[in-house]
Amino acid sequence: DSLRNIAVCSLLDDDVKTGAYTVTEKGLEVPAADVEAQYYAMFGNESPIVHGNVVGYGYEFIYDASKNIYLVPLTGVTPPFTVRIESVEKTGALAVLRVGYVSTNNIEVAPDGTISATQPDKYADITLKETETGFNLISVMLTTTGEYSK
Repeated sequence: DSLRNIAVCSLLDDDVKTGAYTVTEKGLEVPAADVEAQYYAMFGNESPIVHGNVVGYGYEFIYDASKNIYLVPLTGVTPPFTVRIESVEKTGALAVLRVGYVSTNNIEVAPDGTISATQPDKYADITLKETETGFNLISVMLTTTGEYSK
């Protein structure tokens, strides 16, 4: 669930313009194929994505299997954090993705939909091991600001 959450949130934060997707009274319809592409680009294909609702801190994206979409509400609900990939470090067959959790209180959105760069409040290190067919998830470790240094 955490990896699917990261994939959906990073897809929405990676300069995606809302005009690329259908907007209904229920929210933004994000095709599951786009979420899959983001998921596999980030985590490899060793652990297949299992589609389902995405629940984060203060938000929920509903997966509609009949339409094969994720429904992202366009309401005033603001999650306390948004995620972004900070770095990828590779040593031998291991890769560590550092995911930053940025407080939404510090985010500014420009009129064109781009998001300002701010420093994350906390981090998660996701360790992947490269195999002949892709990557295996080894661990997800949460870290605090004091434990992170660039």
